[in-house]
Amino acid sequence: MKPLEGIRVVDFSWVLAGPICTRYLAFMGAEVLKVESHRRPDPSRRGDGFQMLNQNKRGVALNLSTPEGRALALELVKKSDVVIENFATGVIDRMGLGYDVLKAANPQIVMVSSAGLGHTGPERGYAAYGTLIQAYTGWSAIQGYPGRKPIIGGAFTDPAAGTWLAGLIASALYRRKQTGEGAYLDVSMAEVTINLLAQPLMEYAITGAVRQPQGNRDDWFAPHNVYPCAGDDQWMAIAVTNDEEWAGLCKALGLELASDVRFQMALGRWKHQEELDSIISEETRRYTVTELFARLQRAGIPSGPCYDLAQINANEHLVERGFIHEYTDNRGRKVNIPSIPWQIESLPLPAASPAPELGQDTEYALREILDLTPEKIAELQKAGVLY
Repeated sequence: MKPLEGIRVVDFSWVLAGPICTRYLAFMGAEVLKVESHRRPDPSRRGDGFQMLNQNKRGVALNLSTPEGRALALELVKKSDVVIENFATGVIDRMGLGYDVLKAANPQIVMVSSAGLGHTGPERGYAAYGTLIQAYTGWSAIQGYPGRKPIIGGAFTDPAAGTWLAGLIASALYRRKQTGEGAYLDVSMAEVTINLLAQPLMEYAITGAVRQPQGNRDDWFAPHNVYPCAGDDQWMAIAVTNDEEWAGLCKALGLELASDVRFQMALGRWKHQEELDSIISEETRRYTVTELFARLQRAGIPSGPCYDLAQINANEHLVERGFIHEYTDNRGRKVNIPSIPWQIESLPLPAASPAPELGQDTEYALREILDLTPEKIAELQKAGVLY
């Protein structure tokens, strides 16, 4: 039995954080009803990522601008366990589907509302996307290299928030099992991101020191960088964290540095990073990425190739674990994509059904969940309540 089998989720979320969360819930066995409208479908439908983030979900299309459409959504909530939305603050309330309304209809409902800056506080209504949240939270201020403008990088805040949301929902469902009570979860993507900055934030709180960008360097450890390998734009990340690893690196690369007083202790290696990186780079250039990775791992040195996405897609280790697997999307294309990032003993990796077309399961939801007759469904379609 899957962990969330028997749980039904009404999913109003879109783009990244919410769909990432509900994808995990769906793979855990929950029935996820992705509710959209033709007027305002999930914007991520324009991109190929939609195909992965919305696997194993059912597509329901309702005209939520009509009282009848909102009433149908509320009826679905009555027969569900979880509601998730990540609209801008206040939107779900203006739609007449805020927590107070949902709780009155279903006292045991678990509702999750995710927003860039949360749903309380003076900036609660500000528009924000994941990449902008990185700037707001101070993450961008410590990325990149000294003397250069701040960088944003990829939208990693959305996957982080989506993962937290899934865990929060599971914990709220467990609490409901113990108490019989539903819950409202207000999640701020900014606060999720700030929680990832424990070290620099505590450093500031205790010492008053404001962390500055340091490229690929570390606060304490050296060598800690990416180093060139043979070939065009080929790199190896190496992180030495103690004297034993340092001795192993010297042996693996044939470096006559074990007796060099500059590098014998961790503090000395950290103070002389420029010289150290230059020396190591001269040696790593002699090897291909594959050769160097094997050599370093045999020596027990924390290291990893800087793979591109094509190399990840064909990675033998990930393929053998079943993580990278062949998948047929809703357009009939066979592609290799990642599975879920966990394996549960005695449970096979769950199969992935394609992301739903807009409204492809509306009739299922109305007939099988709400027990509406074909005549009533036809009437709602004619009235523009369904798509």
